[in-house]
Amino acid sequence: MIRFLVKTVIIVAVVVFVLPFVAIVGLGLFTGAKDSAADGGGDPGKVIYDDMNRMIGSYNGVDGFGNTPEARAIAQRFAMAMKEIRSEAFTKGKDGAVSLSQGHFITYCHGDDKSFVLLCHVPEFRRFQDDAKAALMGIAWNVAQSATATPDEKPRTLVIGLRGVALYYQFWSGTTTGKPAQKLDSSDGKKVVYRVLAPPARPAPVTAPPAATPAPASEPVPTAVEAKPTGWRLHLRPAVG
Repeated sequence: MIRFLVKTVIIVAVVVFVLPFVAIVGLGLFTGAKDSAADGGGDPGKVIYDDMNRMIGSYNGVDGFGNTPEARAIAQRFAMAMKEIRSEAFTKGKDGAVSLSQGHFITYCHGDDKSFVLLCHVPEFRRFQDDAKAALMGIAWNVAQSATATPDEKPRTLVIGLRGVALYYQFWSGTTTGKPAQKLDSSDGKKVVYRVLAPPARPAPVTAPPAATPAPASEPVPTAVEAKPTGWRLHLRPAVG
């Protein structure tokens, strides 16, 4: 009887705690593979996006990632600020809930001299109501602008995206100094991200036209010379007889 009860408890524990975790991970892998197949793998911007998205899938001791030290610092500032705001402004989720982010706003920032793209894995985002998700997007936009502020205040393109375990809620795009110009769903937002992340096309090499081959020198054509009398005359002596 005791063995039966122990086995029953173990089975229930597996069903309650382990299977949801496996399902969440599987959903993330399936969604990623599906998106990759649908979008095509030849876009250089998508290759960068996939690398960024992979880094924020689960928490491994680091809150912020970036393609440069500056971008990494921006991601850290954004993640810390979002975590603090969430603890003060939003209701905490259920204790013991399965969370790949472990309560951290895992963020990746890709930055260059023209743009910043921030992707963030929000802890327990699937539990947020729609109005709470919309409010968090607005907060994230303001935090991203603050985190990406530069001393010269030069406006750059800014794109942010918030996701849960696997799916993105929205992408907002605009500049680091203005209001969001676009609020896009996951599908359309990714296209904007791909375009912003794509490295600039290299100009086609300029090749000099081939040097003209000089025509072979022609032999001089002899000039006809007009014959002139030499001034010599024929004198005949008279015959001596």
